[in-house]
Amino acid sequence: MELEYQKSVRPILDVYDSIRDILKKESIELPKIVVVGDQSAGKSSVLESITGISFPRGQNTVTRCPIIIQSRGPKNSEEYAEVKIEGDTKPAKKVKLEDLARALSETQTELLKLEKKEITSTGINVSLYKENSPELTLFDLPGLTYKNENLTKSIKEIIKKYTLGKETLILLIIPANVDFTTSEAISLIRENKDFKDRTLAVITKLDLGVHERGLYKKIIDNELELKFEPIVVRNRTQDELDNHVPLETIRQKEREIIENNEELSKLPEESKGTENLILRLIQIQRDKLLSSKFEIRDQIAHKLNDVNKHLKALPEPIVSIFEKMNVFKTCLRKFESDFKDHCDGSNVKKELNISTRLREKFEKYQYENFQKYNSKYFADEYYNEITEITHESKGLKLANFIHSPAFHLLIKKEIKDTKNNCFSLLEEVYSYILSILVQLCDKHFNLYPNLKNALISELKVIMMKQKEATEKLITTLLDVDLNVVFTISPYYLDLVKKVKEKIVLLKNQINQPTTQSTTSNLGGYFTSSSKKDILSKKKDYIDDIEIEVDDLQNGLIAKSKSELENVVSEIQISLFAYMKLFEKRFVDYYFNILLHNIVNYFYTDEFSNILDVKFAPNSNTEVANWIVENNEIGSKRKGLDKSKKTLDDALDQLNKIF
Repeated sequence: MELEYQKSVRPILDVYDSIRDILKKESIELPKIVVVGDQSAGKSSVLESITGISFPRGQNTVTRCPIIIQSRGPKNSEEYAEVKIEGDTKPAKKVKLEDLARALSETQTELLKLEKKEITSTGINVSLYKENSPELTLFDLPGLTYKNENLTKSIKEIIKKYTLGKETLILLIIPANVDFTTSEAISLIRENKDFKDRTLAVITKLDLGVHERGLYKKIIDNELELKFEPIVVRNRTQDELDNHVPLETIRQKEREIIENNEELSKLPEESKGTENLILRLIQIQRDKLLSSKFEIRDQIAHKLNDVNKHLKALPEPIVSIFEKMNVFKTCLRKFESDFKDHCDGSNVKKELNISTRLREKFEKYQYENFQKYNSKYFADEYYNEITEITHESKGLKLANFIHSPAFHLLIKKEIKDTKNNCFSLLEEVYSYILSILVQLCDKHFNLYPNLKNALISELKVIMMKQKEATEKLITTLLDVDLNVVFTISPYYLDLVKKVKEKIVLLKNQINQPTTQSTTSNLGGYFTSSSKKDILSKKKDYIDDIEIEVDDLQNGLIAKSKSELENVVSEIQISLFAYMKLFEKRFVDYYFNILLHNIVNYFYTDEFSNILDVKFAPNSNTEVANWIVENNEIGSKRKGLDKSKKTLDDALDQLNKIF
């Protein structure tokens, strides 16, 4: 058995120990045997019985970190131990076997001081090289205690962490003189759904529980319903330890206690004593090592694949000016393309769909500044204003002549109102587009914060220049309309004609007998000749322009009496038609200017050239210094490279046993 083990399993165990050390920071599940128990349950004594080496003992919590014990045969016939904090780059401390307990205590104190904790999940590796030492790797975990709440919580977290995994064997240490089912450690490991299949109970302190009635029944009945039968052991007492009683003597006493007890002697042979415990652990360890190697290889390969994907997702390292130039060009082209997609409404979030949001802003502006006031030209208040201006301007001219300065004065007043309100939309569009550009800079230049900030500053300058140029152009456009009231568009006369036709229609309908019905031949706007029905209508439409019927009725029909009133009515109709024409030509032109100067400008060659000249790394040393990998990406790359090397090394080690 020993020869077979030496030839087939020891090399595998050595590889796994090497892999475990390599993968200490990777989440790879490896086979292991963890020793768990309540404080003072006898964990240290069991480990001493298995290895033949003394470990630190005490009344309170002695083990305050996981201790990974690698028990092996001697190296070159020399017996010694090596102690090292897990992850420490310093060489392991080489100590004599008899000095191990002291060295282990000192190392644990050093570790806790470094981490400034009273307990830690960082482990201490202990390699034992001793004659007749079983080839085992065991994880000794802190014993459960309720000394204080924080300590208890930390110990529970360590136990939960180390007992996870289907390839982990839990070596549960239970004193013979307690209720097996109420052990604090049992209540904790029961949180693992498969704990029954991978827990081996070791019953300690036989000298205290051997005379207890029902001990045999508790063992044989397997109250914990574990897959593995419990094993009873008798460990060294403190006096025996102090007096250096040989291990063989202790084993002899253990056999005597078991065989001389009427009940314990009837236990199956494999459940009796430390030697059978060692054989059982060797067997279980061998089976797990041999059965899990393919799964571990797959875990490592899967993890390595993930690491490679993350590395591939990172930007290429940047060193030369040529590489920096390529990075800049690539980021800028993506920035411009993304902005264009946003303008086209291609696969973007609602708030970033520029085309739709701009249309909404334009429609709102047109309604609030023009369409909302369609009826005002026919309202009483406006009629009175026109009457006053017309009266003051008629001079010695004939009463039925429209005085053009009066008409021009009214038109200019309306256009001035438009001029006062039109720049609010420009400001809104400017702020909106700038916010989109800043977001895209954050997206495409976030790896290079200095370059990103400089670009954002430049975009704000460019945007302000475009805004000022647009204001100037709009002002010029409005100044033309302020100084020249003229059109050759047939739309103006056509709309005047339609309004007059509507007035005639309304007059006829009102003057007809109330019992007679007629149907309008102008688009079906009125279907009843009843004066009550006509006047009850709140809105009418002329050339798809909504106006209030009451305003049209009161402003043009009822007041058409005197010559002056007829002139005023003519001015009302002309104002209405001309301002609708102004709305059509101004709004379209205004919107097109905004699109051209504020939106479309940012994917023109002119815009690209400005950025290329100012920010291209080959033309600017400062810019070249800005295009460097930021600390976060550099740190991430370093970590992934280290992880890749670690996983590659582990895979190479694992391939040695295939």
